Amino acid sequence: MFIAHKMEIKPNNTLKQEFEKYFGYTRYCFNKALDTWKKEYKAGNKPTSRKVRDILKANKEEWESEYSPMVHDTAIENLDKAYKMFFKKIGRFPRFKSKRKAKKSFRFQRRNDSTIRIQGNRLYLPRMPYGIKMTETLRFNGVIKEVTISKRANKYFASFVIAMEDGSLPSRKSTNNYCGIDLGLKTFAIIADNEYFYDEQYPSKLKALYAKKNYLNKKLSKKNKSSNKFNVMKTKLQKVYLDIYNLQRDYLNKLTSWIIKKYDIICIETLNIKGMLKLRTLSGKLYNSLFYIFRKMLEHKSKTHGNKLINADRFFPSTQTCSHCGNVKKSDNKMKLSDRTYYCDKCGTELDRDDNAAINLRQYGLAVA
Repeated sequence: MFIAHKMEIKPNNTLKQEFEKYFGYTRYCFNKALDTWKKEYKAGNKPTSRKVRDILKANKEEWESEYSPMVHDTAIENLDKAYKMFFKKIGRFPRFKSKRKAKKSFRFQRRNDSTIRIQGNRLYLPRMPYGIKMTETLRFNGVIKEVTISKRANKYFASFVIAMEDGSLPSRKSTNNYCGIDLGLKTFAIIADNEYFYDEQYPSKLKALYAKKNYLNKKLSKKNKSSNKFNVMKTKLQKVYLDIYNLQRDYLNKLTSWIIKKYDIICIETLNIKGMLKLRTLSGKLYNSLFYIFRKMLEHKSKTHGNKLINADRFFPSTQTCSHCGNVKKSDNKMKLSDRTYYCDKCGTELDRDDNAAINLRQYGLAVA
């Protein structure tokens, strides 16, 4: 089992210069590998990552000897993954990386115990003159397989891939509780269990950060791309994006961890986001919604901790069904987006729209489980 752990690091000025060199060298290796791959294909050969790597190693420049060969190899592996993703129709066709737009990162793989090591609060990597100061200790005890160094908004991060034995994570206690979760745009989630409704609101700071992001985007669009003011404004915008990312992840991590600890069976709705984006009144808010990340986090944590996560059928009418008698509204009687209270014509039940949907999802999950 593999666990990922990402943290901020604090390199000194010498290490920052080394990082910038490795960012450029990784981009150079990727572009050179892509060019070789295309030439091999045009020549009628069948290119592979190993064949491209051997060609590039045979034609290495003298100045490349100052860099770790692992970075060279991992850049070619990234190209190979990009091609595989394209043929699986998951990603787009690999393109040459731009110095201005490309993500700044490079990766080291573990070859032996001395390749990647941690002593105290310092991370030691091959060909690096000093240990890199870490802002926190590793949360997992295992073998470090990979480390990726990246830069975002003038901050540096280290992402670890740690190999752990199965069953090494602490097991959770069974609670015999189950819940249904209805997602929304005003209230992020309504969680219904046997006794209570939990209204989970979006973080209040997000609204101000979204407004600041839009403001800086407008200012950036008026700057000359080749000017220093453009770079300064771009860094400011990147910092806002990073603040949004950190706030979203922190909120979702805490919420999903609480759900995983509290409930054994969890049922969430399956939303047709592509279809919903066609509605102009919802598209702007949907782009800022956290539905996809929330579901992915729940899926990952439920597998790790042994919970049962149930995705309700996309066409399950959780909003149109009465949670008391099971009556389903049809044709002209269906609820609109503007209707916030559910009223059952058959039994007279009157309930908040989202609360009613969450109860139906809870009952659906229990029936499936």
